Amino acid sequence: MKITIRKAEIADSATFIMLWQFYQYHKSAFDLEDVGSDGRFDIDEEYLASIIRGEEECDAYLVFVASQVAGFATVEPTEIMGKEMPELADIFVLPKYRKQGIAKFVVQHLMQVEINQWHVAVYFNDSLALKFWSNLFTKLNVALVDKVEPLKQKASTSLSLQMLNNRARAGAKQQAFARATLNLAYYL
Repeated sequence: MKITIRKAEIADSATFIMLWQFYQYHKSAFDLEDVGSDGRFDIDEEYLASIIRGEEECDAYLVFVASQVAGFATVEPTEIMGKEMPELADIFVLPKYRKQGIAKFVVQHLMQVEINQWHVAVYFNDSLALKFWSNLFTKLNVALVDKVEPLKQKASTSLSLQMLNNRARAGAKQQAFARATLNLAYYL
């Protein structure tokens, strides 16, 4: 299976916005958002288009499996615990492509940089996402989880995750995770 990821381009705006509708559908089980009278979720399409145009401090990536759109991810800067770091803000894989290692590929591809600290946010009630991250952290040898109390207005719980890999045993893709810290926020 050939998985590719690339930064979204202006021509991808409609695709990215439609994928965000599917993503919002998935999230509606946790944020309890209703659709509007037009049958669509109320998403800020202009904001999403401005991300694609490079006008926001956020990068959008499209994920493909054998040249078919399979999902997306967004990365943006954030500050947590007084530190600036990138946040893997959103990751969404269409149901057809789940449980095939695609999200793991995306995480490894995007986080395979020299940055040692990342922030990840997950809805507390999203059992699929919680299971995914728990399994992925195990595979990536995450050794330490520190709970950080949430800010009341965000209703999230953050966990600081220290990732320690044995470089001698780690594969090339895992080596970038050595001594990295992930902060995981659970949204209630």
